[in-house]
Amino acid sequence: MSLPGSYICPHCGVTVVFNPRPILRSAKAPYDASREFYQFGSVALKSVDVFDLGEFCAKNELIISSCVNCGRPTLWEYEKLVWPVSSGIKAYEKMPEKAKRVFNEAQSLMQLSPRSCCALLRLCVEEIVNYVGAEQGLKNFDPDWILARRIEALAIPEALTQQLTACRVIGNDAAHPGVLDFSGEDSGKVAVLLSHAVNNLCACLIGPFDLKKLADEVEAERKARKNKS
Repeated sequence: MSLPGSYICPHCGVTVVFNPRPILRSAKAPYDASREFYQFGSVALKSVDVFDLGEFCAKNELIISSCVNCGRPTLWEYEKLVWPVSSGIKAYEKMPEKAKRVFNEAQSLMQLSPRSCCALLRLCVEEIVNYVGAEQGLKNFDPDWILARRIEALAIPEALTQQLTACRVIGNDAAHPGVLDFSGEDSGKVAVLLSHAVNNLCACLIGPFDLKKLADEVEAERKARKNKS
């Protein structure tokens, strides 16, 4: 394993080139011209760079990268990002609470382990499917069925069924070593795309329930005021 050529900045979310900055381990004694003259009879004029100031940590041990977009730093230890832990992509506002907890956990792992992020997003999809099945009041829906069967049982457009299936398959593949390659520098893109897909599915599947509830509240208010008059 080696430091990536690029990474997704946890501060601004932009994919940027790795821009390493060394970390000082211990400082050297300051250059003493009078002492050198006393020892050698002359003072050597030499160019000095940052590495003359002290001993630095090896690149693969501890290093800072400065984001070329926002300028903020990230800390890497043994070639893995350790600070900051990214909060990732914000969950859809109306995402069910059970699904949102899993989604947020997945986002906290996006930088550290895209594979784990994708596997957790599959669990998030499962919670969303169960919520939609319960809200629709489907008689031919059982939360104990395998996820593929539950998705097929939902009364939703075919395009949304296909998207749910795609998220399920990617999440399943991520949970099994060797099926998806997460070793590349752009491996985080899979987790980012899947996170956006889950949010979009929430907007399409859960948004209509909110509209119906709002419509029912408006109608109830209309009837209440009509009776008063």
